[in-house]
Amino acid sequence: MPITVSLSRVALTQALALLIGVSPLITQAQTEAGTPTEVVLHFFGGSTADGVNPVAGLVQAADGHYYGTTLSGGAPGNGGTVFRLTADGVLTTLHAFDARSSSADGSSPRGALVIGADGRLYGTTEEGGALGLG
Repeated sequence: MPITVSLSRVALTQALALLIGVSPLITQAQTEAGTPTEVVLHFFGGSTADGVNPVAGLVQAADGHYYGTTLSGGAPGNGGTVFRLTADGVLTTLHAFDARSSSADGSSPRGALVIGADGRLYGTTEEGGALGLG
């Protein structure tokens, strides 16, 4: 089931979008006649290289881009990803986690990212790390 996010002609709204499973991230736009139409911004699941199973919400940073995570996929380790999404639908993988339980930086990021007072993105993983518990 796709989740829709409203899109003005310039940018996505401030609302968080919940991304479910391998569903596409869909946004609403208007045709020239003013009729609402849906536009697929990115489809997760067509390739594991950019991650699959985006189960958390998006957060919009001061740069205007949206940031999120995928629970799995991502080359080379398949332990999930951190990604940036532009209002035009351009997805960039910023980090790919290693799925091994011994992965130092963790794996399987399940929750949404948060923006700290310093403007940096922070998040958690449910696996990996020093004790294998995220």
